[in-house]
Amino acid sequence: MKKATSNFILSLNAFALFGCSLLVAVAFSLQILLAELPCALCNLQRLEFLLFGSGILTVLLHPKIYRMGYLLSGVSAIIGACTAITQVFIHILPTDEGGVGSPIFGFHLYAWCFVIFMAAAIYVLVLMSLHTESTDRIMPKNGLQSFKTQKPIVKFIITFYVLISIVATSSAFVANGFGPFLEGGQQKYWLLEVIKNPGTTVTQNMLMQK
Repeated sequence: MKKATSNFILSLNAFALFGCSLLVAVAFSLQILLAELPCALCNLQRLEFLLFGSGILTVLLHPKIYRMGYLLSGVSAIIGACTAITQVFIHILPTDEGGVGSPIFGFHLYAWCFVIFMAAAIYVLVLMSLHTESTDRIMPKNGLQSFKTQKPIVKFIITFYVLISIVATSSAFVANGFGPFLEGGQQKYWLLEVIKNPGTTVTQNMLMQK
């Protein structure tokens, strides 16, 4: 019974890791397909989804310190919910022109993110109460060894998460470089403009112009 419960929790966490990776992948796909660069708050929410995933990844690869993994995921979900609701409040002001980005099923991505972050926080609380320290096998000494012992589907999900994390963070660098994220309405990628205009200082105004 205990082993069955452990396998069930493993499956739930693998699904949660895949879910947060898929959300970031969808957001990045919309960025490319719709040519809509994320604003500062959108980038923060992507980062918070990835941090949530890193906590779940810790639970998967290092079961002995599962509390630390759940803590990281829980804090990331709460901060993410605060970031998302802040963006919702900003864009319900009378002076707002209708929000940032294209709505999906009538709601903007940041509104959906708030709902998902809240569900993620509840998920962590539930899983934390169900999780028990695994004692039925010898724990690998490092993450790589633990990765090798995982089921093929779990290996795929972990690899997908790592790849999406690299793509998302690389995209943020290409868009803004070492400068601060722009508030919204950015039209051009910083690195591409540097390549197109060698020797020219790329300003914020240049990135905002179509």
